[in-house]
Amino acid sequence: MTPLREPSRWPLVAIQIGAGLFIVALALSALLDPVLWLLHTLQALIYVAVIVLARRNSAWGFGAGFTIALAWNAANLFATGFIAAGAEALRASMRTGHLAHPALLIILVGAGGHFLMIAGCLVGILRRGPKLRQWAEFLGGAILVMSALLLISPLRHHALPLPLDVDPRHDVFRERASGPGGWRQSARRQTQALR
Repeated sequence: MTPLREPSRWPLVAIQIGAGLFIVALALSALLDPVLWLLHTLQALIYVAVIVLARRNSAWGFGAGFTIALAWNAANLFATGFIAAGAEALRASMRTGHLAHPALLIILVGAGGHFLMIAGCLVGILRRGPKLRQWAEFLGGAILVMSALLLISPLRHHALPLPLDVDPRHDVFRERASGPGGWRQSARRQTQALR
């Protein structure tokens, strides 16, 4: 008789590393723009709560972590184009050996952390064999995290756009519909505009 194996802990590790990476990205961006310190401190507390709840195998935590990570990455992949601009800045710095826009690389750190969180939270909830109650808690976590983001949004006083700001100049959907080049051209234009 083979002993029962304990399930792998990688989903929890992915959530913890992903949230940790995003907290580091928040801290680094606050160092680059000190106006952001209060907003980013409050955002970091959300990620700490996700870690604590995920360690308790809470559907609330999985819902909050999945939603905040998905919303941030979706906004930066599809609306602002900042992740594509970050990838372009990374390629440019590897070619030239010069880092022109460190903030764009910080966005890549945050995006990578969020991809880990998305995977970890999704596997975490699915491993529980969720019933209606667990799905309701998952949804509750999603609603709570979006409410928390709305509550702290008045603190978004800054000169440069933040990754969740959808400025028409960075609206990839509008650019994609109006001209050739698609996502990659949009990222290049954004990187050049920041120079």
